[in-house]
Amino acid sequence: MKVRLSDLCKLDVAEQSDWYDQQRPQLGDEFAVKVLEFASTLSHSPRMYGRVPNPPKGREVRQGMLSGFPFVVVYEILANEIVIVDVSHAKMKRRPWRNRL
Repeated sequence: MKVRLSDLCKLDVAEQSDWYDQQRPQLGDEFAVKVLEFASTLSHSPRMYGRVPNPPKGREVRQGMLSGFPFVVVYEILANEIVIVDVSHAKMKRRPWRNRL
């Protein structure tokens, strides 16, 4: 199944990559690679991660932890594709993904 990042999610990943590069050179690239690996895993096993609590009615929204970084990836499974709508820090209280569906 095809997997894509929403436009806002792409901006978030780019911002986080830049921040990680400031902390240590090449760390931002490692972060971006982990996001792409997560997306690749979803293309083969879209339901391997759990559903989000209280998803919007009639929508299949799931979330999983990014390997090696403290980030939660939220995605929606649609009929023909999977859309990653949010990649945010696991300790972040505000979750913007609901507004991105």
